[in-house]
Amino acid sequence: MNTKQGKPRRLFVDMDGTLAVFRQVDTLEKLYEPGYFLNLPPQQTVVDAVKHVIARNPDIEVHILSSVLTDSDYALTEKNWWLDEHLPEVATENRHFPPCGEDKKNYIAGEIGPSDALFDDYTANLSSWDPPGLGVKLLNGINHTNGTWAGSRLSIENEPEILAQNIVDIMNGETIYNDRPQEAAPLRTRKDYKYYSINRPVGIGTYPRTEPVLNIENYSGKELVEDGAFRAWGHIVYADPISEKDAAAYELRASPGNPDMQGNTVQETSSDMNRMNGRFDFEM
Repeated sequence: MNTKQGKPRRLFVDMDGTLAVFRQVDTLEKLYEPGYFLNLPPQQTVVDAVKHVIARNPDIEVHILSSVLTDSDYALTEKNWWLDEHLPEVATENRHFPPCGEDKKNYIAGEIGPSDALFDDYTANLSSWDPPGLGVKLLNGINHTNGTWAGSRLSIENEPEILAQNIVDIMNGETIYNDRPQEAAPLRTRKDYKYYSINRPVGIGTYPRTEPVLNIENYSGKELVEDGAFRAWGHIVYADPISEKDAAAYELRASPGNPDMQGNTVQETSSDMNRMNGRFDFEM
């Protein structure tokens, strides 16, 4: 696990905007609401890439380094729960949560050096880290609009295996410059698949992880959706359809607007509707 200098090689990975999708809010109060951090969708490409680094590079210690709102009742707990769900390979002792606005490197045990890499989407964090550490910027589709980071940068459009190998190559001394990806299109303009949670808000253990998750949204209560067709607590959006078996097991109801549902909006039989209403749509 040691480098030639006798120090372990360490990879520190940011969460918001890097491991998890950055979700803009219209008021700061929403950042303090229960469920905000817990329900951020994973950027599955990055999560899987980090898993590859852990599995294939035992000489690299992987840590989480994510700023947290210290005056929030939920942020720290929910970030740990999020990691327990999506990246349990990183042990609790390797998770570091400096206060928002503080220099991240000041919250790491010991001095950082060239063998310590930070994988982050925010130039300010990288600039304070490198030097003396090694900064690697994730291009997530909404950042790097001014091109201010001059160091290595990797696109989220890479396959997980390639992204993982690029991270390791940079830690081995290479410099890699990926182009900035095109800004992501609004979720419902893509061929994505929305499923409504009928009996509970969407949270850990309430939805299948068989397909990449693009977005999760919980409502303020059980609300009417799809022009009043039925009620739901929230929804989850996938890049590909989940199986009917998984939808039934997790009590999720597919949106009639899903690509695989086109043309079937009104073709449900009365028995199908009765089954759905009876099993999934009772009031709580």
